[in-house]
Amino acid sequence: MTKPAKTQFRTKCIYCGVNVYSQEHIYGQRFRPHLLETEDTWTHRAVRYGQDNEIIVVRDKVCNGSIYGRSINGPCEKCNNTWMQIINDQAADRLLELKDGVWPNLSGLDREALARWATLFGMTYVHGDALRECVTAEERHQFYQRKLPPHGWSVWVGRLDADARWVTGSGHLKAMTLRPDLGPTSPDTMTLTFSFGRLLFMVFKTLPIYALNPKIAREILGLIRIWPTPLELTHPPYPHITDSGAERVAFCLAEVNDMPLIIYA
Repeated sequence: MTKPAKTQFRTKCIYCGVNVYSQEHIYGQRFRPHLLETEDTWTHRAVRYGQDNEIIVVRDKVCNGSIYGRSINGPCEKCNNTWMQIINDQAADRLLELKDGVWPNLSGLDREALARWATLFGMTYVHGDALRECVTAEERHQFYQRKLPPHGWSVWVGRLDADARWVTGSGHLKAMTLRPDLGPTSPDTMTLTFSFGRLLFMVFKTLPIYALNPKIAREILGLIRIWPTPLELTHPPYPHITDSGAERVAFCLAEVNDMPLIIYA
């Protein structure tokens, strides 16, 4: 059930910009019965790095209960119940397979549906974060219009080990400014790492001139890219990612000066 936003001055929806926003769950109604089985604490760390990887902003938060029940102010009820619901429904079957470690062949339409869902999740999740400026109003509007990840965004996945605590849900947002000479000082590069059962997602955004190095992502982080890529994915990410591996994925921006993580596109 939608709850009104608890603010004196109600602002507009972060997507359509027309309707007044409401409080909506980040995970769709279809997913929550499958993901709320494990009540636990979950952790969130938001970090913004400087040019030399010095920490500018850090926020640590430990919350009780499952991350999968979290709600946030931002989208309006109309957006949530129309096109956002369609995005959830289109990704649902594959997500519910993948959350248990199963890896079916993923067609182009499957990858697009998963990437669209992860982008929607990421944009909504980041809006409730201390580093909400990581996602611009222009990027949200572009996603609202095209229903595809904006330019400069990519979506990566890995498989968590069955014993990994990340399965219960953790979220980590990291950001940095690679090119302060190109504009304002808000972050131009971001990673958001989160789990959906045993599926580990990393949503990555940077300037169009850069890209995440797929070889480093595959061989060191255990991730493969599902968007953008023109090929059908018939093989799963390997090996399974442990808790320490998931932490390395979440903190990979801290190593940007130590390995060729980000390359020219």
